[in-house]
Amino acid sequence: MSEEPLFDNFFENFTHSCATARMLLQKAHDQGNLIEGLILYAALTDAFLRNMVAIKTGTKTSGHKSLRLDDIALDEAFFFHDEKRWFTERQIFQMALETEVIDENEFKQLNELYSFRNRIVHRFITSYVSYGDLAPKLVEYEGLYNNFFKKLEAMEKGPPISDEERNAMHKRILRKIGRQLKETGTET
Repeated sequence: MSEEPLFDNFFENFTHSCATARMLLQKAHDQGNLIEGLILYAALTDAFLRNMVAIKTGTKTSGHKSLRLDDIALDEAFFFHDEKRWFTERQIFQMALETEVIDENEFKQLNELYSFRNRIVHRFITSYVSYGDLAPKLVEYEGLYNNFFKKLEAMEKGPPISDEERNAMHKRILRKIGRQLKETGTET
């Protein structure tokens, strides 16, 4: 576990963790690490949905100091897991359906993929799943991932960032990846 946080607040950590996960997903893809790819797709689709549901359920404010996107106050519970208040992935799927972030088909597909993910993570040895079963599920996740990414991008419509801001952000993301690799002993 890290001694000191890399970021000033949990939301900055959340957003940079998403960027880090996207970079790790590309690495998993390049190296053919299917189980890692499956886990990262599940984490990223959950993150995209959390963002979209937070935006959809946020309240209009003006001058209110809180976690905000433009003039919408966002519920911090979508972005930070503590022992008091947080949402599971399946709760997020349900909220996304109820707020019309996703449709019934996407909801069904997410639940099936997440059940498959759980079987791989928790019961790979004790179930009839094989490594060959992963590729088609990754293709399904890729479709949802791309769809949700586009939806979130359309919802956020933030102002462009400068090259200096982009470079600083990139350095923080690489620090996060480097720290994770160092802590797990997989640094290259």
